[in-house]
Amino acid sequence: FSEVYGAEISGLTIQGKLNVSNSGYVYFGTVAGVAADSKISDCVSDVSFTDTDKYINGTVALCGYAINSTIEYCQNKGDFSVKDTNKFWMGGIVGVADNSTVRYCANTGDMTSWTPCTGGIVGQLFQNSKIINCYSTGKIVPLGKGTTDFGGIAGTVGAGTEIRHCYFAGEMDLSQYTATTPYKRLGGIAGGVSSDTPVFE
Repeated sequence: FSEVYGAEISGLTIQGKLNVSNSGYVYFGTVAGVAADSKISDCVSDVSFTDTDKYINGTVALCGYAINSTIEYCQNKGDFSVKDTNKFWMGGIVGVADNSTVRYCANTGDMTSWTPCTGGIVGQLFQNSKIINCYSTGKIVPLGKGTTDFGGIAGTVGAGTEIRHCYFAGEMDLSQYTATTPYKRLGGIAGGVSSDTPVFE
């Protein structure tokens, strides 16, 4: 689905491979590009995503942009790789979560990324959004000089958000990471955190 509003989506398994060969904006979700006031549950995504060295912006996740929505009991198995971008949100389950809840979800796909916001579960979490009872075991491969936010659960975490009962247990491959230590924008749970401390439990 490109965009869904006030919808319920459940019980889908999506499989395939997407290579982006054109530059520009790509707002991609394997189940939904944008989900507003909706619920996505019991879905499995096994779709790999590669930008093939083209400059792109947008999202990639099971749900690209979630607004006032709930995503639960979903799993991402696909590997994502985005190397050339300026404004992009990558997450195993949700790219951008806006006043939304992601719960009982898992990511087992690998993520190779130079995107501004990359997380095993959610790329960017803001506006009272929550990640609850989720885990990620996929390998994460951060690229670049440490100017992007990369987290095992969430890339960028805003004020008023929550991450509860989550864990990251994947491999962290730093062989292509050229940032200097200490790594300030790379974390097992969150890459970048707002100064107004969110809730972590």
